[in-house]
Amino acid sequence: MKDKYGVEIEECNAIVTDYSLYLYNGFALTLTIGLKYGDGFECQCFGDWVLQSANKKEYLSPAGFYIKRVMEICGAENIEDIVGKSIRVKHTSNKVYAIGNIIDDDWFNPVEDLFNKIKDNKDE
Repeated sequence: MKDKYGVEIEECNAIVTDYSLYLYNGFALTLTIGLKYGDGFECQCFGDWVLQSANKKEYLSPAGFYIKRVMEICGAENIEDIVGKSIRVKHTSNKVYAIGNIIDDDWFNPVEDLFNKIKDNKDE
């Protein structure tokens, strides 16, 4: 599979190294997880999506779904427990497209699973 620029999207194992659940300027809630790949030298972040904005009329809140899916993929019951979990990753050198459970064929791609559905619902 390739991204929109023709770059091959790779699939590999990764370890969650850290996370940030952050309220940016009191306006936008974001969740980002840090990832480390096999050799330990290659690292990326997944996330930084605006999960909840101050203007509820402009943006449907996917926050609960997003956070829940990240925790499900990591097999964690508490957000702090995602650190150190092994997961699968679909990525290029510039972007992480999806994260997946290390054992089950369960993937979370925010564009496909969440944001396109919100957009489609607004168009109806």
